[in-house]
Amino acid sequence: MKNKPPITEAHPLDPPTLEEIERGASLVKAQLNDRAAFCSVALVEPTKEQINSYGSGPSIPRQLKFCGYDYPDPAKPDGGFEAIVDLTQNQVHLSRIENGQAPIGFVDVVQAIGITKE
Repeated sequence: MKNKPPITEAHPLDPPTLEEIERGASLVKAQLNDRAAFCSVALVEPTKEQINSYGSGPSIPRQLKFCGYDYPDPAKPDGGFEAIVDLTQNQVHLSRIENGQAPIGFVDVVQAIGITKE
């Protein structure tokens, strides 16, 4: 059996790992209802100054941006939510999309096709 290399800290511009996405999604879902669904997740890229000081300065927080829908009140639909998740601090900043909407996900496209065919 080969020895596994030691786990190292991810580079600040590395894409999110499956574990990071799952942890971020859990943190967001803890603040929303059971109907929450995600349309997208992306790395919040650090500033150029943070990248230039990488390795010699303070550690750079890992942040992910989630977009999706949770349908909080059927009488008052909105455009969904955006959540910035700081994986370093396990904190979530959640905001409602009031002007516009979150991207449409694959499930929504399939449902729209089904409705159209009916």
